[in-house]
Amino acid sequence: MSSRRSRRNSTYREKETFRLHTKPTQASISNLLRGKEKLLKAAVPPNFRSSRRVKYPNLDRKMLLWEMLRATAEAVKRVELQQQKQQIWKTKQKQDTEKEEEEKKEEKLDD
Repeated sequence: MSSRRSRRNSTYREKETFRLHTKPTQASISNLLRGKEKLLKAAVPPNFRSSRRVKYPNLDRKMLLWEMLRATAEAVKRVELQQQKQQIWKTKQKQDTEKEEEEKKEEKLDD
């Protein structure tokens, strides 16, 4: 009975730890633990590039940098993230404005 209770507590603990909507089943946990080595060995090669075109490359770079800093346990302050977000947003707005102006010029040339 105690192992059953500890498994039940384990699923609730995992739900809280990983902020899941529902608690995982014991079978899911067991399967993940059993396949742990396979998952850990499935590392992405260092020169791997995604084939999709990035919509916001600056944001992608910032997120990658943030994740790398987080992985090395260097603190990233909320204020820094907000400043970066504002900077990226301003850059995007500027690019959008320039694009609209270009389109207007092209329309005038077409007329």
